[in-house]
Amino acid sequence: MRFWEKPSLPVPKVLLNFGWLWNTFVMVGRVRTFLDMIRTGVPQLYESFRRHETTSGHLDSERLYETLAPVDFSRDILADSPAELAVLDTGSVGWSDLGEPERVARLISQLDSQCDWLETWRRSRSYAS
Repeated sequence: MRFWEKPSLPVPKVLLNFGWLWNTFVMVGRVRTFLDMIRTGVPQLYESFRRHETTSGHLDSERLYETLAPVDFSRDILADSPAELAVLDTGSVGWSDLGEPERVARLISQLDSQCDWLETWRRSRSYAS
């Protein structure tokens, strides 16, 4: 598995042609609510999760994802469950793209000028380069 942060245009075209996922929004919710929405919208997907659950209650995710058929999460699950969804106006919070450690460090510096461990982390990064 691989994560690409802001890939150049040819990369997403190839990924989309393979049917790979593309994250374009952030959702927050209870796992039970999402599972109920999946069970209602795409029961076979829900059953796939149940079939790959281990005796300890965890998922055998590698085997699970090898067997899943493509699903349009927005159309097949979210669109069928509007009563379960809400939109939150975040006001002036805005968007922070924290896809790289240096961005996280920059934000922490802005929010907490007395962060004890941040300078140690920066020094360790400079030694590693």
